[in-house]
Amino acid sequence: MSSVLRAWDGDAYHRLSTPMVDMAIPVLDRLALIDGESVLDAGCGSGRVTAFVVERNPHGRVVAVDADLSMVRAASETLGGTDAVVRQVDLLELDLPALELGVDAVDAVFSTATFHWIKDHDTLFRRLFGALVPGGRMEAQCGGGHNIERVHGVARQVAAKPEYRDALVDIEQVTNFYTPDQTEQRLRDAGFVDLKCWLEDVPVVSDDPVGYLSAIILGQHRERLGEEVGARYVREVADGLGYPGTVTFDYVRLNISARRPA
Repeated sequence: MSSVLRAWDGDAYHRLSTPMVDMAIPVLDRLALIDGESVLDAGCGSGRVTAFVVERNPHGRVVAVDADLSMVRAASETLGGTDAVVRQVDLLELDLPALELGVDAVDAVFSTATFHWIKDHDTLFRRLFGALVPGGRMEAQCGGGHNIERVHGVARQVAAKPEYRDALVDIEQVTNFYTPDQTEQRLRDAGFVDLKCWLEDVPVVSDDPVGYLSAIILGQHRERLGEEVGARYVREVADGLGYPGTVTFDYVRLNISARRPA
């Protein structure tokens, strides 16, 4: 059983994930890659951000992993023609030597828009610590604090309607939006040092809010309800958020900087 909370449509994510790419670039800037380093993109999605990692590290080793097969297929297509290695890997079972990629540990771990989809952050950070060389560093970003609280509030209100309630009553919501203090403690327990975690408000306006909700935020709900009813549910949530006017998604990002001791 996968440790992540949902399945994905890699092609749809690739088409709609421009906000995620925009949020990822400052994190990649923080990583300050030195060409020739080995880098793990932990949760590569469709590979759009990984392509920037490769671009900044043309003589290095880039390993891109994701737990979702559809994402891995999309990333393999996106990164075709590059030297990046793409693998389907559950981060809670990450074991670089077992993958036999010619690299048993990496100089840097990079991750965006992934950790909040993973249930067990204690194990996650231990696995990422083990993937780093001594002195290796990690720069990451995921949902934190009150991430998309307004969106989830509207989604719950609509889900309570009789036509949706029975199908969605036990759906597993994404609640892994932790605080900086909680995350720093978990990182410290895993062995990391030089910790810095902070929250950042990043409001996002999508060009296609209905499609964005359907593919990215409410994919579980739509799949549970079926194509026709699921589409109606997503549209009602969009309406509740102000569609067809401007819909703003109230993203709060948890930024993570850490290092494995030398």
